[in-house]
Amino acid sequence: MPQNLPVVKADLSGKTVVIVGSNTGIGFEAAKHFARMNPARVICTCRSQEKAETTISEIARETGYTKAEGWVLELSDFSSVIAFAERFENESVPLDILVCNAAIALPHFQKTIDGWETVLQVNHLSLALLSLLLLPTLARTAQTSSGLSRLVIVSSDTHAWTTFDKDRIPGSVLETLNDVSFFDAQAGKSYSDTKLLNVLFTRTLANHLSPTAHVLVDTVNPGFCLSDLRRNIEDRGQWDDFMAHARTSEEGSRQLIWAALGPQGAGEKEPKELHGGYISDNQLTLPSPWVRSEPGRRVQEEVWMETLKAVSNAAPKVENVVSEYIRASGYS
Repeated sequence: MPQNLPVVKADLSGKTVVIVGSNTGIGFEAAKHFARMNPARVICTCRSQEKAETTISEIARETGYTKAEGWVLELSDFSSVIAFAERFENESVPLDILVCNAAIALPHFQKTIDGWETVLQVNHLSLALLSLLLLPTLARTAQTSSGLSRLVIVSSDTHAWTTFDKDRIPGSVLETLNDVSFFDAQAGKSYSDTKLLNVLFTRTLANHLSPTAHVLVDTVNPGFCLSDLRRNIEDRGQWDDFMAHARTSEEGSRQLIWAALGPQGAGEKEPKELHGGYISDNQLTLPSPWVRSEPGRRVQEEVWMETLKAVSNAAPKVENVVSEYIRASGYS
């Protein structure tokens, strides 16, 4: 059975927390944990206003916290991501903690309105776009509070199930993952591919992010959890062994809390050592050997540049964010 790890606790008075994808699963459980720490605002993102209203009602019922807000965010549509980020500017909303949690798994190739394979856009490109568009808000909030803002990107240990070696993907990684013939030939590898992209994006963002931003970025593996992630996957018993040793969604959500608040009472590492780090089982650990290999480090930088180009095409404002907060440097 998975190790039952404790929940990190902190006083979040005056803080604003955003949990992406918080109407179900580990996102919903994480939102409840944050709500119990008395933040000024908990903003829960959902794909519809109806789901948002249900989510904040359930949080109030289960925790007694009545300041949760439901904001609509549809990650399969870049315009929704852009509108969500603009709302922070228009309403002058601060942002101390951003947890980019939402993810999907699909058995068949589908394209979004923006022309990207859906799993690739939802799990990687839209979360990258959201992270970059909200980076100025995270940085301004850190400056005002004289502390660190936190950006958590939820990945998975399944990132170790795949690589982007040149013999598998000789050209552009994003273009290849966006190709229907490649998708079909990979027989369901799209989820683990996007989780690898999450790890690579976190590492390169941390590498390039100006230290004057005072934003700590890390990525977290919640472990295999009983959740709705597999709702679109036909189950013929292939998950039975995993299910027998799965965490509950609540247990998995504890990893998100540690990544957002640790190491307060949860570890010995200084926060700066968590920057760009991979969190699993309530501790800083190592990502897959391929990520740490020389080929992995080279591809990491290539994917970073491809991602910046893709999200800049969707939202030209990204170029201004990159100019102000991102340093040009080699991979590390």
